[in-house]
Amino acid sequence: MNYTGKYFLIFLKENKNKNLKINYISSNEIYPGTLDTPWWNFLTDEAKQATFQQYATQIPVGRIGKPKENAYATLF
Repeated sequence: MNYTGKYFLIFLKENKNKNLKINYISSNEIYPGTLDTPWWNFLTDEAKQATFQQYATQIPVGRIGKPKENAYATLF
């Protein structure tokens, strides 16, 4: 997800939270970043690895996430 899309989601969340706060309801959002999902299978293995390496340099953790990690964070 690019930064414009991410900031738009943050904007939506803040406005939603303002409306829900009146009724004492809170909410949380998860922005998982890049995950290694079957969506990437349209790329060849070499292109996929090159893309993941490029993305990993821009991520603080330094690697691409796995769907299970996102699921565990959601359940937490």
